[in-house]
Amino acid sequence: MVYQWRDKVVIITGAATGIGEAVVRRLMDESINHVAVLDVDESNGKSLQQESITKYGANKVKFYKCDVINDDQLFSVFNSVKIEQGAIDVVINNAGIMNDSWETYKKEIAINVGAFFFMWESRRPEKGAAPGSSMDPGVYPLNPIGLPLAGSESAAQGVIDAYKLGESGSTWLVNAGEPAADITSAVTRAYEIMSEGTSIIE
Repeated sequence: MVYQWRDKVVIITGAATGIGEAVVRRLMDESINHVAVLDVDESNGKSLQQESITKYGANKVKFYKCDVINDDQLFSVFNSVKIEQGAIDVVINNAGIMNDSWETYKKEIAINVGAFFFMWESRRPEKGAAPGSSMDPGVYPLNPIGLPLAGSESAAQGVIDAYKLGESGSTWLVNAGEPAADITSAVTRAYEIMSEGTSIIE
């Protein structure tokens, strides 16, 4: 067991519904200190915050209306959380869309890739960030990959388990009804094979 969620301050994007919402609910069972919920869905975000206040009291969950492709909004939320909570321990970059149409591909890249790099950059010590962890349930380090068949509940549990069990930089696979699995060695080997290029078929 590498990490514990207890008493941590967490920021999670795209958390008003779906996998993000399910992660927030599970974090409450892990004795979390505070969760900042970032989303553009104000109605569901505020509903989740109010539900948390009713069940767990004030200051456990706070909703921030925030578009992850708007750097100013992200900086503002990060600063607010650091001021109010004293530190940020974990950032979960959960926001993402799956739509490869010509009309939306630029937005898809901005959300799925651009926002991730903002999160990564914001966690660098030289930027003034305290030591902490970053997770991305999409494609990057400490990465519980939720397959379409996994569903929100399985994927959310994978996020919780990967943080508690995973080494820094590890990659985890979440499939329906199965425990989160560390597939770091397989992914590492896949990259090694690709880097070998045509030499493997000569």
